[in-house]
This record gives sequence, C-alpha cells and structure tokens, in this order.
Amino acid sequence: MDRVALERRDDRGAASYIRDLTTLITDRMKVMDGTTQWMLADELSWAFRRMSYDVRAPGTGSVWSRYSPERPMESFSEIYNGISLDSWEGKTVLDLGAGKHVPYSLSLLAILNGAEKCYVVEPEVTPDEERAHHAYSELLAAALEEPERFLLARDTDILGRIKLLMDHGGLKALGQGRGASAFSSGLVERYQGNVEELRLDDGEVDFVWSFSVLEHIKDLPGALERMYQFTRPGGRHFHTIDFSDHRRYIRPEKTAWSFLNEERYGGGENRLRYSEIREMATKAGFRILEYPIKLKMHPNTEREREEFSRIGNMPEEDKTTMIAHLILEKAN
Repeated sequence: MDRVALERRDDRGAASYIRDLTTLITDRMKVMDGTTQWMLADELSWAFRRMSYDVRAPGTGSVWSRYSPERPMESFSEIYNGISLDSWEGKTVLDLGAGKHVPYSLSLLAILNGAEKCYVVEPEVTPDEERAHHAYSELLAAALEEPERFLLARDTDILGRIKLLMDHGGLKALGQGRGASAFSSGLVERYQGNVEELRLDDGEVDFVWSFSVLEHIKDLPGALERMYQFTRPGGRHFHTIDFSDHRRYIRPEKTAWSFLNEERYGGGENRLRYSEIREMATKAGFRILEYPIKLKMHPNTEREREEFSRIGNMPEEDKTTMIAHLILEKAN
C-alpha cells in the first residue's frame, strides 16, 4: 500500500480517497498468486471491519458504524436508563424513526430484555437487507457472548428470549438473509409512514423512544397529542433532540444557527427550540420527568459569532442548547 496514498488522505474528499485506495489494492492483488490473494482479502476484510466498528465520533466517543453491535447497545442503554423502570417484561414499545439501515436493532434488544411487542416507525426502505441481517445476527451473537452487557434487565432469561425468536421464525429468517421478515410474525410490526397515521389503540404502548426525530416533525404538537393517546397511563418516553441546523454536518459553511436567520428555510428541521418543545409536550398532557441538556454550544469562529448575533429575541438557553434528552410520562 503506497505511503503517499495514505499521506494524502487529509487533502481530498473521503469518498475519492477510498476509491483510490480500493483501486490500488485491487491492482496489487491482480499480480499475486491465488493463495496470497485469498490471505490478503481475508486480512483486509477483518481489519476494515473491526476498524469501522471502533471508529468513534469526535467529542462524544459514540460508535459511528451503524452496523456495529456497539452502536444500538449504546442507544438502548440510554433508553433503558432514561425510562428507569425495573422490568420490560410483557411491555409494548415503539421505536419512532428507527433508521432505514438497521431498523430492527433496538427492537431486537427490547425483545431480548423482555418486551412482548415492538412497533417500528420508519418511512424509508432498507437499502441493503443482506447487510442489515448480518448486523442483526452479530448483535444477537454479541448478546449471547456477553449477556451481562446486552441484557440490562438482569432477571431476563436470554435462552428463553432466543427461543421466543426461534418459535416466531426470526432466527431462521436471519440465517437466510431475510432481515425484513425475521420479525414479521407478531413480535415486531413495522409502519412506513408518519406517527400521526399509526393505527394503534388508545393506551396500547408502554414505552416510546426516538433519536433525532422530533426536530423533523412539522406538526409536532399534533404528533405529541397522538403519542399521548396511544401511550398507556404510566407509560414513558425517551427522546433525544438535536436543535442544530443539520446542514452543518455536511456543509462546512453552515453553522449550528444558520437556519435561525433564514426567513424561508426549506430544510428538514422544524427549527423549534428547547423551551418550545417543553411547552408543547406539557400542553399535550405529558408530565416532564427530566429534560437534561446534553450539549451546549457557543459561537467560536467569526462566522458563528456573526450568525449568533443576528438571531432575534430568544432566550439564551434556546440559542445555546443543541442536544437534549426529553423524558416524559403519561400520568396514571
């Protein structure tokens, strides 16, 4: 592998760099004998796989690879500890905005920890079912290998929960690469639509969670009212909300506050602020158990300071809060 190719990784786009690196490796393999090709391919496959699973987001330490068992486990730990109830046995849960790549990962963990029924809301189609099913299989294998890490409900019988999956045909479907049908026989039901359109009975759901979803719902008051209806008395919600302009993740010229200064914003966020969502949740009928701010940001660059100064009359907390956890309860 050329040292020059590696050293140029900082001054070119990531996609272009990966394409060049792949071409370099492929060209080198063409002149190798069959045994050497096989050995190199095997080593590269394992090395890149483990490396991708170990890459973590700067500043947060969170696992970036969506196919790693670690990423859904980190999210599920936040949900489980945020909801703060001793048992999930027999509970009905709803994953709002599960993500198109591996939409059943958190539901699988919920089932292993005692949940009886899972609803998955994700409007987009899974782009690579085969890759997703490998992720589910690895997640299940990791739970078998280290049940003390993946089973947060300590009294849960992991073998009994896996037998439940077997009885529903889930493990067989996973082994055959049919990730979408692995959980389609009663344990998990998927909706490809909006939360307002869910056909659920009043009081049917015990727990609801979402990650960076509420900031994308245009009619959030209506969605919260609908969620209040299908949440059982005593049921709880855990929502992570990202209040920043999401364009900043892919466009360097945008800041966390850019969309607050645009009269006509056509992006995917509703631009609601920290205090506004608190009021909406309360108005829908929920009791706010906790609303901790997980990330605050203040302008550092000249561009950020200029945009921050142009924001209209707004509480300082609404300007600086970028990520928060909203934990709700429907009163008995």
